[in-house]
Amino acid sequence: MIVRLLQSLQSRIVIFFLVLLALVQGVALALLQKANERNARQHIRQELAVGERIFRRLSEQNAGRLTQAVEILALDFAFRQAVATHDLPTIQSVLLNHGARIQADRMALIALDRRLITDSLDPQSAGRAFALPQLVEAAERDGRATGIVMHGTRAYQVVLVPVLAPTPIAWAMFGLLVDDRLAKDVRTVSALDVAFFGRTAGEPWTPLGATVSASLQDRFAHALEAPQRTVLELDENHALVIPLTAYQADVVAVLSSSMEEAMAPFQQLGTLLVVLVAGSLAACVVGSIFIARGVTRPLSALGEMTRRMEQGDYAQPVELTGPHEVSELAHRFNLMREAIAAREAQVTRLAYRDPLSDLPNRTLFNDRLRVAIEVAKRSATAVTVLLMDLDRFKNINDALGHHIGDLVLQQVAQRLTGLVRKSDTTARLGGDEFAVLLNSAGVEEAHSVAQKIVALLEQPIEVSQQTLDVSASIGVAGFPAHGEDADTLMRHADAAMYAAKRANIGVAVYDPHMHERREEELSLLSELRQAIDWGELRLVYQPKVDLSRGELMGVEALVRWQHPTKGLVPPDRFIPFAEETGFVRTITSWVIDAAVKQAAAWRAAGRPLKVSVNISVHDLQNPELVEVLTASLERHRLPASQLLLEITESGVMRDAARAIEMLKRVDEVGVGCAIDDFGTGYSSLAYIKQLKVDELKIDRSFIRTLVSDPKDRAIVLSTIDLAHNLGLVVVAEGVEDGASAQLLRELGCDQMQGYHVSQPLDAAAFETWAAARAAGRRSSIS
Repeated sequence: MIVRLLQSLQSRIVIFFLVLLALVQGVALALLQKANERNARQHIRQELAVGERIFRRLSEQNAGRLTQAVEILALDFAFRQAVATHDLPTIQSVLLNHGARIQADRMALIALDRRLITDSLDPQSAGRAFALPQLVEAAERDGRATGIVMHGTRAYQVVLVPVLAPTPIAWAMFGLLVDDRLAKDVRTVSALDVAFFGRTAGEPWTPLGATVSASLQDRFAHALEAPQRTVLELDENHALVIPLTAYQADVVAVLSSSMEEAMAPFQQLGTLLVVLVAGSLAACVVGSIFIARGVTRPLSALGEMTRRMEQGDYAQPVELTGPHEVSELAHRFNLMREAIAAREAQVTRLAYRDPLSDLPNRTLFNDRLRVAIEVAKRSATAVTVLLMDLDRFKNINDALGHHIGDLVLQQVAQRLTGLVRKSDTTARLGGDEFAVLLNSAGVEEAHSVAQKIVALLEQPIEVSQQTLDVSASIGVAGFPAHGEDADTLMRHADAAMYAAKRANIGVAVYDPHMHERREEELSLLSELRQAIDWGELRLVYQPKVDLSRGELMGVEALVRWQHPTKGLVPPDRFIPFAEETGFVRTITSWVIDAAVKQAAAWRAAGRPLKVSVNISVHDLQNPELVEVLTASLERHRLPASQLLLEITESGVMRDAARAIEMLKRVDEVGVGCAIDDFGTGYSSLAYIKQLKVDELKIDRSFIRTLVSDPKDRAIVLSTIDLAHNLGLVVVAEGVEDGASAQLLRELGCDQMQGYHVSQPLDAAAFETWAAARAAGRRSSIS
């Protein structure tokens, strides 16, 4: 059987072409692999060079941030007065407060005789000689000093500036820890792995922080022992050693990349080539068989027709003369050609047009965007993308039905089409999301167009005898400023659109921090859903005291997230996007129950306190809020009068009518209410007087400069008089010094809270603080 097969001419032709093609493709694959390895090594060298520039820029930014923070601290009058009067508790409190605002890891104050006044790393170090005289010498010489210092086995990027009054009276130092967090930041912006190492004289290199494995850190540390090595090659890992400016120590950063990662794109190309080789071998078999068999004239004509159809040419029919069977075959082929042409036209329309609005869909928009970018690259012009999402469109669908929603979308499409130029592209990407491609338009011009769109959509839409108000949030991203390819521009425009929606500002231009924040939010959101079940959320309590009598009046419960790997996540990093997703209602229910439970425990122990809980504007829209309150109060047997809900002024004004109704229901239960952050929400007094509230809290932005700014003092006085005339208790937020507290007392403010009283404390620490405060008051009275 095999002998007869080899004797066949057809088999010989097929075998010959297969062997020849396999040989050629095998050589090509081998050459491609060598070229890929060479290109990967060159790519790694380029990545390391770029990564070094990025790393140095990040270091400069951190140093600038530290310098700005320390200079602000050094200019603080209360701080300088505390330094001049040697008020150590105030000095430590101010240092910790300012350090916490920029997430500094080390804060210290050094006397002019180079002795420590205080150091956050060693509270008992007061009076000792400062261990880094070279740093002070550099600051004396240059007016300030920056660099990296070692403290034990840890390194800190520090900034040292003088505290002037007006001559130097001390040196203030802030520092950021050089650790895994900094390494991850560098990894995020450079896509390179980072490892930091440090040593003091005569000591081996010590790992400080890294994004690589412990074993690879050990290998880097061993390789660094060789003198003056700036490039390290360890098997598949290539690294660049960057010496850092350090005092009395050696500190280096090692940027690394692996051949495996560099080869990944080339491996995909190799895989594609293998697939192509296999496909070409199969095609070779088919072609050889057709060549061996020979092709008759009618079949050649039919083959030509099929090739034209494959290229999309359906215009020319096949014309064959001959026997009846051949003519019938040609006739059937022509019918098939016409049917395929009609179906392809329909498929093409469905593939590239939105059937509801008849606008280009996402696929066609992306194709046009790619073409526009290529044209812009050649002509050195700009291209801008507007990504638009309708606000509260889901409410229209829910209240009036999807049919009305579709009619609204059609009218929005018509308005957009009538506003932009014919050379631009307006598309509906899906749902209530639209996009506009502006050719030869910069970001400023695009921003102006976006504002016109927002203004146009603010005009009411008439649908089925319904007058609807539709607004939109628009994100703007332009080539080449915000991205050089279509996917990047769309992603960045999407990030800007969500930023505009979150800030309720209508239009936002892309900023790199938007995208980083969005990725971080998406990561935290998946973990936040499990945080309650895993017991990661906890409450801390900030005391509220009476300004005239000094009595403890209550506490404000504040939620904190103790993440198992990221540490303490502040509320401003997870509450905003929890509000966007609606998960904030679950968090609020947990906070209310936990706060009520703690208040009931204090009441049972003979220390009844009113506990305040912050709620979101989304909670005011939750019809089950009152049921959550009553269930928790009944479960823990706490009187409703000992619970107070706080809602921000801007949250009340977002939907004032609904807020008034919900706060009325809360008041009927007996739970008190307070307006938080008053003065920042442009509230209408017509609505304020209708609210069932007990307290008004003045925003900390007015308290911060109360002593120094007469305008803020006038605003605070007017607010106090207004609240008292409405029968409300006035609470000042963010009181951080005695001068502000005294002035608030003179202005007639009722209560205060802030770091001047106490920082937020957990329940145990609060009880200790309250007991000590009560004991102190009793002793002062006696």
